[in-house]
Amino acid sequence: MQGITDKDVQSAFGEKTFSRGHKYFTGHHVKSGVKTGNTLTGMVVGTASSPYKVEVCITGDITSTCTCPVGIMCKHGVALLLQWIHDRESIIDIDQLMVWLEKRDKDRKS
Repeated sequence: MQGITDKDVQSAFGEKTFSRGHKYFTGHHVKSGVKTGNTLTGMVVGTASSPYKVEVCITGDITSTCTCPVGIMCKHGVALLLQWIHDRESIIDIDQLMVWLEKRDKDRKS
């Protein structure tokens, strides 16, 4: 997941969906995101009254599901992935958090 690029996202989602998702990313529509293993889960503001829940999984292939009417491989998935690629600090990495907490616990016991 670390080496994923904009081109990888564009290839997986297609030019039209990538372009729309890029606009959502640059328009700051991604409101939250969490990474666990090879999965990103987040909330992306769309046209509905409440944000869509998006999940993107990268296990060789990129797959995406969303609560929007499209349901799979949509612009909201693109936006979430681009958020991860370009602003990782804004995405909570659960794996890193767990390592930090375990280290903190060990340091406290020492």
